[in-house]
Amino acid sequence: MTITLRLFYLSKSVTSGLIEYAVEQIGASRILFGTDTPLYSSAMQKARIAYAEISSQDKRKILYDNAAQLLGLSAEKG
Repeated sequence: MTITLRLFYLSKSVTSGLIEYAVEQIGASRILFGTDTPLYSSAMQKARIAYAEISSQDKRKILYDNAAQLLGLSAEKG
């Protein structure tokens, strides 16, 4: 089995439009949500994704599905 790690880092100080740009360039399936807690409000960081101009499906991938897949968990939200 070969594991390839590719990393794309979005800074906590996200510039307007950067999330949309990242989704366009590399796809939502390759972005994981992170909060930088306890330094920053997790609600504020989540709002950056919630209010990004990307599809609901892409938001779900970033906020839930990608991490669930990486950890081998069910992606069911609820």
